[in-house]
Amino acid sequence: MAWVSRYVAAVLMGIILLAGPDAAAAQTADLSSEADVSLITILPGPAVYEAFGHSAVRVHDPEQGIDRLYNYGTFRFDRWFVPKFLYGQLDYYLSVASFPAALRHYEQLGRPVVEQTLNLTPEQRSALVGFLRTNAQPENRVYRYDFLFDNCSTRIRDACTDVWPTVDWSDAPDPQLTFREMLDRYVSDRPWTTFGFYLALGPQVDRAVTSREAMFLPDFLLDAADHATIDGPSGPQPLAAAPDTLLWIDGYTRAEASFPWPVVLLWGFLVAGIVGTARQRHSTADWMRAFDRALFSVVGTAGAALAFLWFISLHEVTNQNLNLLWAWPTHLVAVAFCGSENNPYLQFYWRATAAAALVMLAGWPFWPQVLYDGLIPLVALLGLRAAWHGHVPGLRAPREE
Repeated sequence: MAWVSRYVAAVLMGIILLAGPDAAAAQTADLSSEADVSLITILPGPAVYEAFGHSAVRVHDPEQGIDRLYNYGTFRFDRWFVPKFLYGQLDYYLSVASFPAALRHYEQLGRPVVEQTLNLTPEQRSALVGFLRTNAQPENRVYRYDFLFDNCSTRIRDACTDVWPTVDWSDAPDPQLTFREMLDRYVSDRPWTTFGFYLALGPQVDRAVTSREAMFLPDFLLDAADHATIDGPSGPQPLAAAPDTLLWIDGYTRAEASFPWPVVLLWGFLVAGIVGTARQRHSTADWMRAFDRALFSVVGTAGAALAFLWFISLHEVTNQNLNLLWAWPTHLVAVAFCGSENNPYLQFYWRATAAAALVMLAGWPFWPQVLYDGLIPLVALLGLRAAWHGHVPGLRAPREE
């Protein structure tokens, strides 16, 4: 199975990376005049965690036999990884690995690698390498990961800014996109990931991204470095040489839009709900009880997850999520009473649920958060079945005795 081989490859790479900092610490000698420092961009891969690409820094000194990759994207995958990720308390760290070994690793994963050699004076080069060596020490290398604002690419951007006061990013291209629109481009071939992003991320990701913020994506850091300048012996000069493809994979392609399975399935559920409701108007449809329990259980579970991400987790981009206006966690309790048709309190609850769904649908294009159009059939189905249980006049037909 492909995912097994990828997991094993990732574990092996982790072993290499874990050994790196100690080896780098021994490299205290000054670099020779033949040394180069370059920005390395690894293009997106097929796995979800590879979808956005990766950035690192290469230090190459052939005279001293040094060829190392400084990587801010290293983490420890243990049994607490997923809980820490969901809570927003996931630590990453700067590791150091053999660049040839890393290149072989990315070749095995089928991910092309691009290099941009930086145009630096010996002093500028030494300053950055010294910064990286210091940050790779065990007491300095750990940082709190944030996918949008503090990751492998932003760390390199900030390191360059901290070390070189004269670096100028002002000509970096402005993507004129929101965070959500930028993410969409990388997951267009992953409909369920797109579905999850739209469900979990709040309105904070719907604001325009600045050219500096856009560098959270490796592609945009590469482009920014291609437009940046830094003071040289005779004045400002390009920060980086033209990108050079070190490794290309035959048949490699970028993400392309795939069939929207979640949308099709949700429209199918809506049709099934309409048919079942129509049958209930004139006869019994016992299977609808199981249908409703599944529907409200799934929506309630989603609401509980969204409430956790907003009110408990440390993530900020999941706050004020308007999907909670229709995905109520309380459905997990109410679903147990779907058969209690004559309870007035439950009827009020179901009518409120139906009204909330109707309001959401009526204002769908106008809410301050961009909502996923693929959720429209789910919200409509939720409102329909809640209206049925709430005995909304006109929905139920009197049955003949």
